[in-house]
Amino acid sequence: MFYDQLTIMPTSEAIFLLTTFANMACCRSTDEMDFVEIVTSEIFEIAYLCGHTRELCSKPGRQLLESVCSRHPCIVSFLLRLTYDSLDRVGLVRTSQTRLVFCVCCN
Repeated sequence: MFYDQLTIMPTSEAIFLLTTFANMACCRSTDEMDFVEIVTSEIFEIAYLCGHTRELCSKPGRQLLESVCSRHPCIVSFLLRLTYDSLDRVGLVRTSQTRLVFCVCCN
């Protein structure tokens, strides 16, 4: 689905698309948290869990998640739950990238 389409795009376009989705999530009200959670989940998956996109998207993904968390602080809990639920997959990430996940959650 989204991941498959993202992997065939040039890197700059993929990051632009992720940025667009993050900006859309930031502009949503608390009544539309389902949308915000879906966007957050997709960015997390692409930035930290998918091996093909992890190298290119971890830094922009961290920045995008930080901006969503700044606008919607309750997403921090959602990110912690995502991290916990995928700990076996996040554990495969290099230590520096794992720290990035927790930096986003702590900011």
